Amino acid sequence: MKIYVDFDRTLFDCDKFLGDLYALISQYNISKELFRECQNQCRKKGFNPHIILNNVKEKYDFDDELYQKIDMLIQNTSNYLYTDAIIFLDYLRKLNHEIIILTKGNSDYQREKIFNSHLDLYYNKLMVTMKHKGSLNLDYENSIFIDDNPIEIQSLLTKNPKMVIRMKRDNSKYSNIPLEVNLPTVVSLQEVIDKRII
Repeated sequence: MKIYVDFDRTLFDCDKFLGDLYALISQYNISKELFRECQNQCRKKGFNPHIILNNVKEKYDFDDELYQKIDMLIQNTSNYLYTDAIIFLDYLRKLNHEIIILTKGNSDYQREKIFNSHLDLYYNKLMVTMKHKGSLNLDYENSIFIDDNPIEIQSLLTKNPKMVIRMKRDNSKYSNIPLEVNLPTVVSLQEVIDKRII
């Protein structure tokens, strides 16, 4: 079976990472509002702190040391994996499933985050896309997807996959957004194991 596992807010605590990122840029007197404004201006390129900071620099000058500190933060993304991430991937691996990390976003940034998370022993393939996951050329009917983003879940459901599991980690960005469909829903990857959903 092919299991497509989302990265941000499924394996990786994106909200905690962003909190540390915002704390770091604030040390250089860059407000979260300015950062987000510049993020919106380059949204088509996907979230990438370096691209956003290049945009910030056009409006507000800061010490280039910040780029190096951001690099150090990204080099330590393994610190932001949820505690059940490796346990879950190892569980799938032992069941001989083909594991594909399928993530949406800026390819360079997502690949760097995942590489620095040291998960390469636990998955078979990595896919990064800027498109909706339901628009890709995949064998949906024979695949299981785990995702937290309601928009991506809806796009997947248009392809009638074998199963979509909704991740709703506590206090996560999308956890309070309702879906009109009834799906297996979990608050952790450990719950998938405990309930033998896969």
